[in-house]
Amino acid sequence: MKTQGSKKQNTAYLTEPPIECNVRAAQCCPAFLARKGALKCDRECWFCQYADFHLRNEVTLEVGICRYPKKVITGKPVR
Repeated sequence: MKTQGSKKQNTAYLTEPPIECNVRAAQCCPAFLARKGALKCDRECWFCQYADFHLRNEVTLEVGICRYPKKVITGKPVR
């Protein structure tokens, strides 16, 4: 699986979910909910069920979108 963009990541703890805004893999907020089946589960947006990084696509995104309060499963928001 390839990652689009550079390797540099913005690490930050967000005070609230950035609903429908860009998120970086290493960011995190109080709404964090670990993705089911994640082998490594750090408190980062990359592992959050609300973050859409197109993980099931051939090329994943380095900058995803927070879909809170909708969980993202198979790359599409679930209502």
